[in-house]
Amino acid sequence: MEYSKWKPYILINKEKVDYIELTTKQFEKIMQDSSNFQILKPDFSSASVYKLSSGNILVSEEGYHTLYRNVDDYRKIVDDYNEIISNHGNNIEILYGQNIYNDKFPEKTKFLVKELLGELDIDTKSVLSIDLLREVEEKAIKSNKIYEINIINFIAIVGETVLKDYKGEWRMELSKDGETWNPFLLIEGKRIEITSYVYEDLMDREEPNLILSYQTIKDILTFDQIKPIE
Repeated sequence: MEYSKWKPYILINKEKVDYIELTTKQFEKIMQDSSNFQILKPDFSSASVYKLSSGNILVSEEGYHTLYRNVDDYRKIVDDYNEIISNHGNNIEILYGQNIYNDKFPEKTKFLVKELLGELDIDTKSVLSIDLLREVEEKAIKSNKIYEINIINFIAIVGETVLKDYKGEWRMELSKDGETWNPFLLIEGKRIEITSYVYEDLMDREEPNLILSYQTIKDILTFDQIKPIE
């Protein structure tokens, strides 16, 4: 079965663990044929864990399905999560382990936009616009890649589209966990928490809506009487 490319997850100790988030459709396809997997029962997890014929490990828990290269990598993720909970409770940052560029994220946004467009077979020279956001959303959903592409790519394209229309810049802030660098937009003195908007509109909705993130930011700026670049 074809999957998306592996993504890096950065642990507290800075070690990298590769993973792939699978769609429910991909998970169900694997489950249709018992020869595709072997049921595992690791003592460190209560999730459903399967060893695939490829040797990779598939973990299914509460509707989320994730692929790891091996059991050791999955254990590292579980141990890392437990340490975060121990130190920070349930207040885990959205971008924890996702923003691999840390405070250098603003320098990578244009690269992240091109990477996203390339992943979706969209011309990487396309002009940033609401129509391009719509095409990205449609292709990401249609190809089941909405949950497979790193959230920072979507944050980058929404933010860069906003900055094309309004005078502003990317800023970074280190979260209270001391590990996660969060980007935000500063537009004529107005702080825009872009990460939360994109995450909620893509990951917390039954139907992902990337356009809504852009529109919400635009509405906030309009309410504050911040005018777009003419």
